[in-house]
Amino acid sequence: MNLNEDSTWPSITELVNYALAPDDPADEDFYARLRRAHAADPEEGREIFLKLIRNPLTRVREFAVIAGSELGGPELIGLLPELLDDRNKGVQELAMASLAEIRPDILRSKVDVLRRKFREWRGYDGDDPIRHLEWTAVQLNISELAPEIERVAEDVGFTSGTRREAAVLATFFEQGPTEILRRIEAHDHENMIFLCRLAWLTGLDGAIAAYERCAREAPDEKCRNRCGHFAAAARRAEEAGEPFSSLDTPV
Repeated sequence: MNLNEDSTWPSITELVNYALAPDDPADEDFYARLRRAHAADPEEGREIFLKLIRNPLTRVREFAVIAGSELGGPELIGLLPELLDDRNKGVQELAMASLAEIRPDILRSKVDVLRRKFREWRGYDGDDPIRHLEWTAVQLNISELAPEIERVAEDVGFTSGTRREAAVLATFFEQGPTEILRRIEAHDHENMIFLCRLAWLTGLDGAIAAYERCAREAPDEKCRNRCGHFAAAARRAEEAGEPFSSLDTPV
């Protein structure tokens, strides 16, 4: 049967082989077939993906997260929370990122799991997974994780940059958006990149005005340029009728 017409689910062997193969031009066609199969028989898809997320090979479980997120539907997305406790921390982080994007409500309900990740991810892949977790907490406004972020800010086991970043994010939860905007306008030099990113990713009202004031009045060229980039990108998004928080950060 032509791959472009087939709406049957591939076998587990086919899916595993696909997950382990290098990327190729057939990606789009293969995913189109999966979408047709999922539309035709979502329950079979659930059974297949249940086997994929419990496969012993990490790349197969990574594929299950990516494909499940791509295909959507409660049958597949409902399986992703299980992977927050996958044996591989990279798969855990991928599952967190996928849920944050497609079903933030599910991720918000997993506060206890996310709180535990602050301990379990300590020392894994540098500070990046912990930082990713902090930013996810802020973007989804999971205020219950504020104490964990504060602990990172005070923990000398982390780099100074990671501690300063965590302190800015903790301030967002403790004092709110007004303080973040005030510190941008007042040119909190050491933390300017974190403040600008935070205002951008959370789509703070008043962010454009704060960026523009910083771009005019900051005493150093680096911060003036940085704020200018954020201000210009935010204005372009505004003119296009798009919330800038949905776009990539400009710096």
